[in-house]
Amino acid sequence: MTLWDVYQAIKSNQYQPQTAVLRSITDIKQASSYKSQYFNYCTFSGTFASRKNEALIQHSGLMTIDLDHLSDVKELKTKLLEDINIDSDLLFRSPSGFGLKCIVTIDLEVYTHLEWFSYIENYFKVRYHLAIDPSGKDVSRACFLPYDQEVYINTKHILA
Repeated sequence: MTLWDVYQAIKSNQYQPQTAVLRSITDIKQASSYKSQYFNYCTFSGTFASRKNEALIQHSGLMTIDLDHLSDVKELKTKLLEDINIDSDLLFRSPSGFGLKCIVTIDLEVYTHLEWFSYIENYFKVRYHLAIDPSGKDVSRACFLPYDQEVYINTKHILA
């Protein structure tokens, strides 16, 4: 799938029923199990023969920044869209509704995936006093696709 395809799927009603059910589940283990069963996912960082780092066919040049357990999702989304140092390609509310998924372009000719992750992790710690989910350092990291009518896509990257 392209970023545009993912954007269209998240914005459409395709994932609305399962997102509503997930957000009504209060038990963490039950919610995790539900996500695994009923949500589609993407591996934004690459194409794989199977979902493990060793099976990477080609890196996409993208990284998922996962921000969980936010006190004000809408406020942080606004700040990220205004932040000149974070050029979000795709930004959407997490399946739980309490976090954000920020997909950014990384240049693998400059730094490795892990080096980019460390840089971005430190930036969020210093700038926003937030810890990003450490699973983002995993190239094969899966990202569940929820419904979010307010999903953002950076069209300058899509139309270029």
